[in-house]
Parts: sequence; structure tokens; C-alpha cells
Amino acid sequence: MVVIEPQRPPTMLETKWAAEPFMITDSAERARRRSEARRQQAEEDRKAVQEEEERQRKLKLKKQAIMEQEREDDFLRKVQLDKELRDAAAERMRREREIKEEEQARAWEVAEKKRIDKERKAEEARKLEQWRVEEQKKSQELLKRQEGEIQRKEMERKARVKIIEAKIRKSSAAELMTGWVTVQTSDALILTWKRRYFKFVGSKMFLYRTPKDISQPVDSMELGGRVSALREWHEGYEELEALDHSFALEFNDGQGPWSMFCDSEEDKVRILLVSNTASLTIVWF
Repeated sequence: MVVIEPQRPPTMLETKWAAEPFMITDSAERARRRSEARRQQAEEDRKAVQEEEERQRKLKLKKQAIMEQEREDDFLRKVQLDKELRDAAAERMRREREIKEEEQARAWEVAEKKRIDKERKAEEARKLEQWRVEEQKKSQELLKRQEGEIQRKEMERKARVKIIEAKIRKSSAAELMTGWVTVQTSDALILTWKRRYFKFVGSKMFLYRTPKDISQPVDSMELGGRVSALREWHEGYEELEALDHSFALEFNDGQGPWSMFCDSEEDKVRILLVSNTASLTIVWF
């Protein structure tokens, strides 16, 4: 096997010697030339080393500059990140503070509303109680005046009744036993007032349309032992209040009451006097 070595490029010295047109035979000159060649080679090597060192220095400076720039960029990024984090934290704290202040404001508004509402209700309750007390006082005063008025009128009525009774007892039996009255019976299908001429025969009361119809009574009522009470309007018959000379007869056998009113107080006393005498079981006036 044949190995062919690649041709080595000639060195500078070889090239130089090859360029010489003639052979140098002087040993001193050859030595000088070799020395010069070595010096040039050393200079070239020194320059090459210097150039390499310069290249390495520049490369190192470039790397250092890049690293410095990277460090500066990292520092700036860190500074920016720190600023953003601080800003975010400050914004978060500001927002949290605003939310807290808003919540506190809402809580204060709710509490203030409750306080005002409570005070309003308390004031309304106080006014209502004051009004109730005043109304109760007015009602009591009115009731007292009404009771006093009723008592006064009752005393006046009793005084008049005694006078009328004395007058009636001096009259004839016929005058005592007859007269006019308007009657409403509670057991009627339709409650209506009917004006009737009355006549007492013993303990029985007969009612007629007119004095001319004595032979045909339209109603009658046995009073003997049956009348349990003679009532004025303020004794449970307020519907009679507007009717002058009105009263009611109550019975003890379950029959409903009869409501009556007369043309005059004298007629009323006459009927009450006869009814009271006929029943023999009650005390009136």
C-alpha cells in the first residue's frame, strides 16, 4: 500500500531561499540570514500572539460587556419587577382600604338607619301611648259626663214621674186604662212600629187600631206575673235613644221584649204604672 503524504506548504524561510537566484556559500551570511529569518519568525509569532491576545482581550471585553449588560438588564428587570410588585401591593392595600371603608360606611349607614328607625318607632309608640292615654282620659271624662247627665236626667225623670203619677192617680179609672202607644214586638216576622190604641182590662192589655175598633183588638198581652222588668233606653235598648218617651217591657216566660214609645211622658207613666200594678212582681222608677 502506497501512502501519499500531502504536500506541506513551504515555510517563509523556504520560500525565501527558493527565491534566491543563487546559492549562498558564505557561512557567515547564511548564519546571518538564518538569524534574520528566526528574528522575523519570532516577530511574526510575537505579532500573532499579540494579535491573538488582543483578540482574546476584545472577546473577553465583549463577553464582559455582554455580561455587564445582562446584569444591568437583570437589575433593571428586578427593579421594574420590584416596582410592579410594590405598586400591585400598594394598589391591593388601597383597594382593601377602600373596601374596608365602604363596608364601614355601609355598616354605619345600616346602624344609623336602625337607630333612626328605632327612635322613630319609639317616638311613634310614645305618641301613640300619649294619644291612647289622652283618648282614654277623654273617653272617661265623656263617660263620666254622660253618666252624670243620665243620672241628672233620671233624677229629673223620677221627679216628673212622681208628679205625673200623683196626677194620674187622681184621674178616673177610664182615663188611666186607655191611651195611645206605638209598639214593636220582637217576635214579629218583620220588625215594624205600629201605632195602637191601648186599653187595660184587669191585668191584660188590649191593642186596637182606633178607639172605634174596641170590639176588634189586633193584639193582646197578659201582664199579670209576666213582666220581669221595665227598661229605659240606656238599660240595653240604645236603639230607643232617639225616640222620646220610649221604654221596653221584658217578660219572664221566654217571650221577647216589647219596645214602646208614647206621645207624652204622661202616657208613658200611665202605661208603666198600670203594667207595674198588673205584674205585681217588679219595682219600677
